[in-house]
Amino acid sequence: VLKVKVKINEADLSIIKAENGLSLSRMALNQVCGLPLDEQIELEDADLDRNPDLVQVIPTDDALNRRPEIEMLTQVANIAKAKEKLKFAELLPTVALSGGYMASNPSAFNGVTKRFEGMFNVGVVATVPLFHFGERIHTLNASRASKVVAALELEDAKDKIELQISQSVHQTNEGLKKQMQTEKSVESAEENLMYANEGFNEGVITASDVLMAQTAWLAAKSENIDAAIDVKLHNLYLQKSLGTLLSPMSNNTK
Repeated sequence: VLKVKVKINEADLSIIKAENGLSLSRMALNQVCGLPLDEQIELEDADLDRNPDLVQVIPTDDALNRRPEIEMLTQVANIAKAKEKLKFAELLPTVALSGGYMASNPSAFNGVTKRFEGMFNVGVVATVPLFHFGERIHTLNASRASKVVAALELEDAKDKIELQISQSVHQTNEGLKKQMQTEKSVESAEENLMYANEGFNEGVITASDVLMAQTAWLAAKSENIDAAIDVKLHNLYLQKSLGTLLSPMSNNTK
């Protein structure tokens, strides 16, 4: 009886610590979200029993198109290409064609006559940059180097994102399999606890055996909860790597 009382006191103390930790965690979350500290909020993914299915093939091309990093680096690469074209254009000759028509009254083309007469004029101006002391060549080479760097950064970002997606898929599937194993452990622990309680009621099993069965059930249940939380987090990271993670404002949900 004394052993049971000690275990009950330890369980009550653990409950008090868990409730205090939950309260402090809720206050910290409200502070980050800009909500009143005492407001009770319900998380959308609080249901740990509802989990995604195993992830199979991920279309990486669609994921790359949705990632803002790829869009930004693509724009940087396009700007670098445009700068290279501008610097190359500075080395090319510039040709300007002009034309016009001039009329006067009185006219002096064939004596002085009181009528409108005029003439056309056409001109061509060509500018050829012969001497620039290598300055424009250097700027052109610098723009070409910037274009190459931008292209390499874009390819490197794509490779890293593809690796991130593959890792997220692997971790999500691994978490789901781990959760399935912990669920089987919980079922076995519940069955063991049931037999232990029945045996204790019949007087064939000691209280220590019942306490051991309860401890085993608690450990299995804790592992199952941790595995379910890991699945939620890995699925969140997977959505982020795929570019499908939307903010609550875009989903019109609170």
